[in-house]
Amino acid sequence: MLNLNHPRLARWEPIYTLLNEPNVEHRGKQATSETLAHPANHLPTEVKQHLVPIVEAMLTHPATVLDRFHRQPTNFGVATQLLANLDDDPTRIHDLLPSLLTGSTEQRRRATHLALRLDPATATGILIPLIGDQAPAVRADAAAVVVKSSETGCVYGAGWGCSAGWLIQATSGSAGGRGRRAKR
Repeated sequence: MLNLNHPRLARWEPIYTLLNEPNVEHRGKQATSETLAHPANHLPTEVKQHLVPIVEAMLTHPATVLDRFHRQPTNFGVATQLLANLDDDPTRIHDLLPSLLTGSTEQRRRATHLALRLDPATATGILIPLIGDQAPAVRADAAAVVVKSSETGCVYGAGWGCSAGWLIQATSGSAGGRGRRAKR
């Protein structure tokens, strides 16, 4: 946090070393990755450029012996979110989303938030099926993202060959707002 709040005094080398070390347990990298993933747009450009290859390597790090012993999940979800925040290339998100969508509950939850970085039609194609996910947490996140997003407004049924389909018209900007249905 000190590095983020005081970038001129920041020492990034320990962070680079921690994230780049494949023998560090996933839970040892989780909090740092989460912290960096959130305000990544405020990181200095040189830090972003240095973190991109490290985070790309994190995506392929196998679980350590201790991770398997403690049944710790991988950092794939948070690393994907961090990478998306570091590099705004939408093709990278397109490449990583299929793995998130077929992954764990935590990874599918992250997919709901990354979908908003895509064009509205693609985002909707990802979010609507996640509203019916088997995990309640994924359903809740997907529904919340649809409701809070002004980009995914009236889209359900549009372009899916539904001549008289129902639209989900998400109301945005209101806390606890509810989607409303309108006949097309």
